[in-house]
Amino acid sequence: MRLRFVSSAAGAAAVAAAATLLASVDPRPGLKVVATIFPLGEFAREVGGDRTETEILVPPGADIHSWQPRLGDIKTLAGERGLFLYLGSGLDPWAEDLFRNAAGPGWKRLEASRGLRLIQETDHEEGEGHATDPHVWLDFDQDRAIVDRVAAALAELSPSEAPIFEANARAYKARLEDLDRRYAEALRSCRGRRLVVGGHAAFAYLARRYGLVQTAVMGPTPEASPAPRDIVRIIALAKSENIAAVFHEPGSGDRLARTIAREIGAEVLLLHPGHNLTEARGGRTTFIDLMERNLENLRHGLGCR
Repeated sequence: MRLRFVSSAAGAAAVAAAATLLASVDPRPGLKVVATIFPLGEFAREVGGDRTETEILVPPGADIHSWQPRLGDIKTLAGERGLFLYLGSGLDPWAEDLFRNAAGPGWKRLEASRGLRLIQETDHEEGEGHATDPHVWLDFDQDRAIVDRVAAALAELSPSEAPIFEANARAYKARLEDLDRRYAEALRSCRGRRLVVGGHAAFAYLARRYGLVQTAVMGPTPEASPAPRDIVRIIALAKSENIAAVFHEPGSGDRLARTIAREIGAEVLLLHPGHNLTEARGGRTTFIDLMERNLENLRHGLGCR
């Protein structure tokens, strides 16, 4: 069962059901963090360390654009206090209603994308500005700002542990800074600067950060769909620029990427948007792991020295 929060009799019934469920849940001790997506969950785990318990709402393999909270997900906001960490910018539009209907008075919420340098995308069909690109976590410099805000929010909830959160944040920001430096150095001298994506335009922040040009079959929003004329246009452009690789996302299939690659004689490489794992794994795969694999494929596909 998926739970959609609405202002109606059905919405009131959902809130009543949530209250009943919360009353039956024993609150866990300590400070809890609930994050909507994988990168935010990782940032919270790194900052909170062993002083917090972090849960990620969207499970591995789920489509972040279409996922909706279930009634059972309400119990994640049980407890006396905690931090609810969501992205905003249209990626998790259900988040504010979930927090309002389920979180107790000791909970704090943090919209991670607020105040960052966001990219306004244009409609692929009409060419009109209409949406904010939410994939901001692919700019590692802005990730450092998010990490600082997570540390500050946790410190507000547990002032005595503020020095620990601040130290953990510094350590993780150093890793993000190193990742940012390695990307900048590796992508500085490449044969090509155009990032051809046989799928959604999820990599605008990465492209902006490192001076690349993203060309994708579809826009960044979940409603986007491939148009034949866009595919034809991209094939012609890729041929004219001797593009050597076409990138695709995991989970969404590589059919379009392979179609383009076959026409231009290029290879197909994986590029992970990092919002979620494609499946649950026994060993822990980190956000930085995914980004390091991306860098290997970018260097190879763009012909970087």
